[in-house]
Amino acid sequence: MIKYFRKIASDVDISPLLSQISANEGMFRKIKPDILPWQPGYEHRELQAITLRMTPFKDDVFDNRQSYLEAIDELIAFDTEWFEHFSEARAFIYTLVDYAKGGHVGRVGIARLPPGGKVYGHYDEGLSADFYTRYQVVLEGGKDNWIHCGVKDGEQEHVEMMPGEIWTFNHKFWHYFTNRSNTNRTYLNIDLR
Repeated sequence: MIKYFRKIASDVDISPLLSQISANEGMFRKIKPDILPWQPGYEHRELQAITLRMTPFKDDVFDNRQSYLEAIDELIAFDTEWFEHFSEARAFIYTLVDYAKGGHVGRVGIARLPPGGKVYGHYDEGLSADFYTRYQVVLEGGKDNWIHCGVKDGEQEHVEMMPGEIWTFNHKFWHYFTNRSNTNRTYLNIDLR
């Protein structure tokens, strides 16, 4: 039985979104290129991304709050100026909102891990991780692109997500990504509640 991962769909038509990504390659940016090992976000240092929706939330803001309702302003995401170039990403969001019977769309981004790249082990913590469920639409990758979850929690699971699949996984457990292939691992991250 799979504990940390759940496949939502497979054989999804990703070609329209891949075309939009191809037309906008110059929008990819290195995530935190100058980050130091002790700073938050260091585990994502090999990723490139295009941020489509973001939240103004900072985890330390919640320290003095008693409930999510008191911090809701920090959880409400907004579109970035880049989102207008990716209407096909919006189509996936609508599909997943219907599937999840959700109403709140959080952070959304297109992430790319190059061949030989790694997202280093970490937990996603804080208010945003507690509030939202993480979905991934796999756009590029396949064999030898792995997500490992639960490693430090005693029950390891490893999944090879294939292009055209949609997954959710419990990102609040220790996880990391490895790309041992000769192609990019590109995916659309969508946070929903």
